[in-house]
Amino acid sequence: MNFTAEQIEELFRTLLANSPVAIVFLDADQKIRVINTAAERLIGEPAEDVTGNPIGDYLPLTDLAPASVEKRQEGIVLALPDTTVEVFRSPFEFGGSNWTMLTIHKSDSQSVREVELERAATTDELSQLLNRRGFQRALEAHLGQSLALAIIDIDHFKAVNDQWGHVVGDQAIQFVAQRMNSYFYEPVCIARLGGDEFAVVLSTSDEEAARGQLDGFRKQLGAQVATNHEIELTVSIGIALSDGQASARDLLTAADQAMYQSKNAGRNQVTAKTI
Repeated sequence: MNFTAEQIEELFRTLLANSPVAIVFLDADQKIRVINTAAERLIGEPAEDVTGNPIGDYLPLTDLAPASVEKRQEGIVLALPDTTVEVFRSPFEFGGSNWTMLTIHKSDSQSVREVELERAATTDELSQLLNRRGFQRALEAHLGQSLALAIIDIDHFKAVNDQWGHVVGDQAIQFVAQRMNSYFYEPVCIARLGGDEFAVVLSTSDEEAARGQLDGFRKQLGAQVATNHEIELTVSIGIALSDGQASARDLLTAADQAMYQSKNAGRNQVTAKTI
């Protein structure tokens, strides 16, 4: 039996809607374009509310770093608030654009408990990003490669806490973390180092490319408002670039020094240095 294009499309939509497996299609910017009913239940939001939004708003994409998902047959175990799932990532081309299909299954792995414990030990509870321990481990695993390590510090964060209280300060931390997850596509890692200080590691030692990404994030963040009090946040950023010869300590020290140069030069800017 030969199907028309319309019948094939209807069959696809029927299969997608009735699949017990959560399926999400992402565009090249990692924004949700198609989501089935099972994925709606998993995320807890209807399709019309999530379509067009970054997948990082709903799933911790830092756990889906390229090194972890290079083999499509290997699922990544994610400990979500109400369940533990395995996520399989399948990139493909369609209509001249790059797409990604995520298939998400409830995990029955015997190592789920170990994964949950490991995630708890390496995840910052407030931001749900890697904590300093998890960041250090991820950074050291990629030493020897071309890297750009950026330290991002919220400007005048003490004033936010002093004026609005620590609950609003926590909301500001969460806001920055969510924006980082949404903005940086396939970073080596994203972390909260503590307080109002964050870090992101990119797979490049090209200063122009790294500066462009970080300055783009700075501008995007400054154009938005955080928390119910509509606070405008700015950040000072320092970048350390290495072609693979620097140690973790050297990268952290250089990025920290560059960040303070941004602070001392008036804040809300990016400073980069190669080591």
